[in-house]
Amino acid sequence: MAEIPSRVTGQTSSTGALGPVAVYGFATLSLKFAGAGTVVHQRSFDAGATWVDVATLTEASSADELQSNIFEAGSQVLHRLNVTDASAAIDYFLGV
Repeated sequence: MAEIPSRVTGQTSSTGALGPVAVYGFATLSLKFAGAGTVVHQRSFDAGATWVDVATLTEASSADELQSNIFEAGSQVLHRLNVTDASAAIDYFLGV
């Protein structure tokens, strides 16, 4: 697993159908599949960003479902950061 920055105050991990997934919250949210050794998605947030409920991220049984779950998680995070336009929220979350 990647080193967790000291400013990150929340962490959860789980093993889903796609393999072990770790998600770190608050300052950084990362998805990492163990074995591959590669962070497949990471997005940094301003200090104090609200923890996102990541339960659905770790329950994905396919790549399409994981993408959908990432979309939902991004919506939750940006809503809590007062970004209300769904398209802008997902663009921000994905770093587009």
